[in-house]
Amino acid sequence: MSVIDTSDTSRKLDEWVRWTRMGSVPRTGYPASSSYANKKKGMNILSITEEEAMKIDAAIARLRQKDRETGEFLKRYYFEGCNLTRSAERVGIKRERARMLLAHGESFIAGKLD
Repeated sequence: MSVIDTSDTSRKLDEWVRWTRMGSVPRTGYPASSSYANKKKGMNILSITEEEAMKIDAAIARLRQKDRETGEFLKRYYFEGCNLTRSAERVGIKRERARMLLAHGESFIAGKLD
């Protein structure tokens, strides 16, 4: 069994959040906000491509279909920008459960991006 490298997944998920907020049509149900759009001279400054962002978007949609709890927690964790303890409190679960959901979700996304 091979080990999935998730070292870059967190950064890509952060960038995916920025990408979803830069569009005029909310892709995730969270409102677009110009404060999240880091624009300079008319160009969006993102470290992922449109294609990568769309792959992440599709992977998260797939995760939410397969494991709704993990998918929802992963999405909320990245969109809300809280630490793990605060995110766990907000959804009413223990920190250890939140850590497991986050690790599972990030591994799932990393696997879909390889």
